[in-house]
Amino acid sequence: MTPKMPTMPKMPTMTTLKKIQWRRIAAAANPQSVKDLDVFLDKLPSRVGMTGITVAGTIWAIAALSLLLAYTKSVNLQEIKKQLTQAEALR
Repeated sequence: MTPKMPTMPKMPTMTTLKKIQWRRIAAAANPQSVKDLDVFLDKLPSRVGMTGITVAGTIWAIAALSLLLAYTKSVNLQEIKKQLTQAEALR
């Protein structure tokens, strides 16, 4: 049994483009929406307090360090596989 080859995603057709709710997207990109987000972010410290912001920042830092560690380990694993392939080729 041969494995199936991955297929390319289909290009959007006119019917799928018509189904997109362009007014909702335009509402989110509205300049007033950006101002509302700015006001929300300005009031955020008073709403959640410094403890909440500190906890959120710590969680983001841990997530970033986890991604960095995973990337570093994957690069090391690729290097080990490369060396193993070279060693097997010398046999």
